[in-house]
Amino acid sequence: MKVEELPTRPERAELVITPTLETRGLDLLGLRAPAESVAVSLMNGVTTISPLVRYLGLRAWTIHRYAVLGGLNSSDDLRRFAGKVEAAVAYSNELREAPASGAVGGRFASKNLQAADGPVPLRPLTQNLALDAYAGPSQDLGISWRRRPVAGLSKERGVALAEAVAQALSHAPVLGAIDLAADEQPASLSDLAALRDAFPLDQPAEPERQLLIEAILPREPRANELSRVATYALLLWLARRDGARIEETTLFETARDANADVSACLHPACDGWLRFLVRDCLVATHEQAVSDVLAVLRSEVGVGFMRKERALERIIATSWSSSLQAVGLPDLDGDTPIKELCRTIEDVCDPATEQGGIGRWGTPPDELSIIATTLNSADPGASACLLPVAWVVAERRLRAGLAANTPDIDLHGGPALARIGVREVILPAVTSWRSSLQPMRELIAELVARSVDQHLRIAWSRLQADPRRDVAVMVSDGTEWMAQADLKAWRATSRVYQAINWLGQLGLVDEEGTTDEGDAALDRAISVLETRGVAR
Repeated sequence: MKVEELPTRPERAELVITPTLETRGLDLLGLRAPAESVAVSLMNGVTTISPLVRYLGLRAWTIHRYAVLGGLNSSDDLRRFAGKVEAAVAYSNELREAPASGAVGGRFASKNLQAADGPVPLRPLTQNLALDAYAGPSQDLGISWRRRPVAGLSKERGVALAEAVAQALSHAPVLGAIDLAADEQPASLSDLAALRDAFPLDQPAEPERQLLIEAILPREPRANELSRVATYALLLWLARRDGARIEETTLFETARDANADVSACLHPACDGWLRFLVRDCLVATHEQAVSDVLAVLRSEVGVGFMRKERALERIIATSWSSSLQAVGLPDLDGDTPIKELCRTIEDVCDPATEQGGIGRWGTPPDELSIIATTLNSADPGASACLLPVAWVVAERRLRAGLAANTPDIDLHGGPALARIGVREVILPAVTSWRSSLQPMRELIAELVARSVDQHLRIAWSRLQADPRRDVAVMVSDGTEWMAQADLKAWRATSRVYQAINWLGQLGLVDEEGTTDEGDAALDRAISVLETRGVAR
């Protein structure tokens, strides 16, 4: 192009949009990860992807069978083989009168069976195989060990478990007929029905069941298994105490209250789950703040931009009376100095006991009441007042441990600054609030804006790592915000619910509490913990 052909007046700039991939189930404020790391430290070997403990044995059998058939040291070949195995199991589960929930590929298996008028093809039904989903739990439980590209099995737990599963499958030859060569193999409905009867996914058979119990609650646990043993022992203890089905909330209430009847060897587990609740409360309150901002943006301007100040004004104009009263606090208006809120909370939250560096008191406000009130608020902004409450409660809960430098009391260093650590961020803030005359409404607006900034920093960091991975639910342009997606505020994943289900599938608990085997497992665990102890 010649110089004289260049345009003298550039055309209007066009908005450049980077194509993105839809992403679900992410930690959109980066606050769930700290809570979930606490949960992992207290109870490893559990997955939330599928709630069926028998997949641990099926995975061991799949790896063992692949080796017996002379499979290559190739993860792709193993996954192709595993996909056919898991498809057969999913089909067999859907042939039950009441299929077990959580079967990998179950939804696709159900659709295929409805359309089938003969044998069904065995091929991977989903990209997310149980082979992959249960890799971490299998390693944590000492069933397999990390080796690439094909995992190995431990002799003591993995090989024994694979052989126990093979014993159950001997009554249903369909899995044994799966080879390594074909990408797809047919299976008759009669063969799949035989597998249904021989291998019900939610009912592990002997001796497989005993081996799974031994993996989860070992008689001679390794050092890194003691915390898991303590959590399972606490769940069993609660089931025996109440003579009823265990509920996740019961564990958290016990951790919060430090029940005097709880065995001393289980106190570290209670302390750990209360630390989880502190982080979980921050997750719920900050995620709800972003969700409320999005609701305001959509209600007034639809898909357009709104001034940040206008959105925050809408949030702090909402009545907070019911939210404050729901967590045991008096009705304080927006003009109330923040130091008055601090004083009111600390008068109520004067610890009756301190254990493991954590303060405990007998009345709300506490993490469970704050979480419940926050997530049940119907109007945008109705729970915004609980943001500073959550911060003050967190600081009061962990104050003694922070002062004593109790190990692992909370985050440290850079992660703490990026993830709202109690020591680095919350403690100095609350300390300044105690003498501040700043009106509550101003501080709450600042914390809501901080929640939005927290989300945007996380979104931008992920976009920088992968330009196709835009997880931002809103756009910030100078002094304006615009909603572009929804955020459903929720909690961090504790995996306690899945662990309770596993105890039921293994026959250790039922609707009336612990079974005889559950009592025996609890007594063994208590004996081990009293002898060896659990680091706080």
